[in-house]
Amino acid sequence: MKNVVIEETDTTPRVDFDFAKGLFEFKGLSIPEDTQGFYNPVVQTLDQYAQNPTAKKHHLTFTFLYINTSTSAMVSRILKIFETIQAKGFKVNVVWSFESDDEDMKDLGTYFSSFTNLPFQFIPHEEIV
Repeated sequence: MKNVVIEETDTTPRVDFDFAKGLFEFKGLSIPEDTQGFYNPVVQTLDQYAQNPTAKKHHLTFTFLYINTSTSAMVSRILKIFETIQAKGFKVNVVWSFESDDEDMKDLGTYFSSFTNLPFQFIPHEEIV
């Protein structure tokens, strides 16, 4: 599959997928006016990849400054896709990165980890750029 790079905007995160290396990253602010319009193509691409994963290990990284409720629903869908990949025998690791003083984003990551069997790693940072 062709790699995916969507540059960050004032309301949408950077999306960077390297399928051969198994690297999948979302970084920035996610408060799009049209959440479905932004995320549906991303989710469709991941669904397509999940049908025939090529990397042995998958690293899914979320480094959000803030996300709205509709983005939370999309994150849930993305996690379910990676559960499917894991169920096929591939390794999956989720990194939830957040600013060290942002308890809300830390708690949100904990919430997501509570309803999935994917291994989560929580990484606080001083400041996300």
